[in-house]
Amino acid sequence: MVPGYAGWYEVSDRGNVSSLPRAATAGGALVPQLNSEGYRVVRLSKYGRVRTVTVGQLVLRAFAGEPEPGQRARHRGTRDDDSLGNLYWG
Repeated sequence: MVPGYAGWYEVSDRGNVSSLPRAATAGGALVPQLNSEGYRVVRLSKYGRVRTVTVGQLVLRAFAGEPEPGQRARHRGTRDDDSLGNLYWG
């Protein structure tokens, strides 16, 4: 489950993000894009509001909880690996 998007999107501990089936969509895997800093991002939409978020942030929020103030999703290794074992809040 993606916090704030329960029933809309799911994220796995391997960094795969999927849209769940609902009236407006059949659902399916989202294809991440690279942002200008080289991080994988997806666009989430709910009630007409579209938000671009990093996949690393989604994985950490789903499996490690919310960050402390001022913390960001960090990678231990390469930026294109959004698996839980490669991420931490820092």
